Amino acid sequence: MDDIPTATFQTSSAPTGRPSYPPQLLLKLWLFGYLRRTFSGRKLVQMANENLVMRWFIGPNLAIPSYRTFNRFRSNPKTLRLIEGLFRAFRDYLTMIGLFNNSALFIDGTKILADANKYTFVWRKSIEKAEPKLDDKTASLYQELLNYQVSVPHFSPQKCALTSAELIKLTTNLTLAINSLTEKST
Repeated sequence: MDDIPTATFQTSSAPTGRPSYPPQLLLKLWLFGYLRRTFSGRKLVQMANENLVMRWFIGPNLAIPSYRTFNRFRSNPKTLRLIEGLFRAFRDYLTMIGLFNNSALFIDGTKILADANKYTFVWRKSIEKAEPKLDDKTASLYQELLNYQVSVPHFSPQKCALTSAELIKLTTNLTLAINSLTEKST
């Protein structure tokens, strides 16, 4: 957090009234609370009162922020822009120190349903009913590959793990075969 440029945290405060709480500090406290699985504003304040690390973050000169301060900071549209800017700054920082490059960038699109009820739960019977269809599709795809004379490698059961060189060779061969079939069909 301390390596992030202070220009990222620039906020405008009102000319009158009490000075605003530093957004760097609120973000530190907020992230520390999330690391400790504390998501509520009131519990963050309770944690700030009881936890020595949170008190160390706040320092001796600042008062503990109220739960309203945490919640307003969290729901403020400026905070969303701040988080986006920090994400970009963090990505640039990782690129600068060489831990990250732009040669390949992947975003995980996995969606996992969090609430299981009788409408969203996957029942055993539906899986057992769908499995033979999936097996048939797999067998037909395999047969189609054999019909097009694509050599599908057979692996012995004793050798389960492949080396990275073997995987690269296998994917290269299959990609070339698929590309040649695509060119033939067009």
